[in-house]
Amino acid sequence: MAINRWTTPQILDFRYCEPILGLIKETLAAYPEINNFYAVPIEQTTYKTLVQTAVPTVGFREDNVGRETQRPTWEPRDVVCKFIDASWDVDQKVANEFAWGPEFFLQEQTVSHIEAAFAKIAKQTWYGTVADATGFIGIQSYLNELSLPTVVSAGGTGTGNIATSVYAVSTGLQRVAYAWGRGGRIDDGPVEQVRINDATAPAKTFYGWGQKIHGHPR
Repeated sequence: MAINRWTTPQILDFRYCEPILGLIKETLAAYPEINNFYAVPIEQTTYKTLVQTAVPTVGFREDNVGRETQRPTWEPRDVVCKFIDASWDVDQKVANEFAWGPEFFLQEQTVSHIEAAFAKIAKQTWYGTVADATGFIGIQSYLNELSLPTVVSAGGTGTGNIATSVYAVSTGLQRVAYAWGRGGRIDDGPVEQVRINDATAPAKTFYGWGQKIHGHPR
């Protein structure tokens, strides 16, 4: 996908907008998963967990008749949190042209990118690598009974911005939960002056504003 940065003509389109209502967002991101799912902060970006993959054998028996016993099967697994990047940059010249002031413009870049990151994580929670191959595995990947007659297909693939499924989820420490690496936070650094490479001629640079926004969800 090509780089798509703000331009001066785009900014000047807003010069007659009234600031009394602020920015009205028709694309307001929804991410109830972030607010309602149990979440566990972890110190690093990986952790080990113990998984039971088979249950022990049990059974009925008659008097004085033995039975075969087998233990459950456990295995250790490494879990890796995935890196989500919502960083942004904008030409300083363009930001200064915004009618309500560059401070408002830059602040809204931060808000919009963090909201987009949360919405991206929420979608990844359900559809996993079908939604984004570089993200973490989603709930859909753990469902191996989709062929049962009690499951009704909605016909969606998880790739569009449409409702494709309804899930009943039990969230908790040993149920469905987020693991947030690096102490459990989305790290938004300061908005600072940066040198930006030209999108079509990387050897050419100009000054602008930028911010690093990233996290490690799983």
